[in-house]
Amino acid sequence: MRNPAIEKIAKKALNAILQKSITERCEYGGMIYLLAGEYHANDPRTQGYGNTVNIGQYEANRGCPDGAMAVAYYHTHPNFSAGGIPMKYNEFSDEDKDLARDLKLDAYLGTLDGSFFLFDPTIGKPIRLPGHLKNSSE
Repeated sequence: MRNPAIEKIAKKALNAILQKSITERCEYGGMIYLLAGEYHANDPRTQGYGNTVNIGQYEANRGCPDGAMAVAYYHTHPNFSAGGIPMKYNEFSDEDKDLARDLKLDAYLGTLDGSFFLFDPTIGKPIRLPGHLKNSSE
């Protein structure tokens, strides 16, 4: 279910990293968490790959601070292709959807063309969110 407060944090986190992600052609991502009644995003991370990122899901408390609760994750899709294989940058991959379902967390996506998406695992469908993310230096 859409949560405007979490969407705001996801958009801010994606706006802060999408241009760099596109320039480097590497996926970035992180967790969004609730701590003391406020939502926050972990700093973005990358492993330097164009089509995958470990957002901290296998770490203690999913990489979130002590006392926090993970509520969503965000990541980028910065590529038209990777390793010569065309990428569907404006879609959640099956792996993205499976991770959201496994973690029972909403997933946010910022894409090469600046689109902003949510995948809600409870309804199993992606939702294109309003607005445009900062995908260039202009």
